[in-house]
Amino acid sequence: MDYKGIEYHVEQTDDPAGWRWTVHMEGREPRTGSGHNRTAAVALAQIAIDKLLKAQPADSGVVADGSVTRTAASPDPRSNR
Repeated sequence: MDYKGIEYHVEQTDDPAGWRWTVHMEGREPRTGSGHNRTAAVALAQIAIDKLLKAQPADSGVVADGSVTRTAASPDPRSNR
């Protein structure tokens, strides 16, 4: 699934009342958690995504909706002089 441009997955655990969520964000370790039902797990995954996006440095190129505004710039060739 996708929320604000960030991929996440929700799956039922072996415990019939449990659901596990995993958020995948490029350049970071996956975040995981669980909820008592699917709706709760989806909401918790989306909250985790919001927190990850909020914690992004201002110059990371990722904006609040998860889209990338720029790519990493190549080094300035004049810096080797």
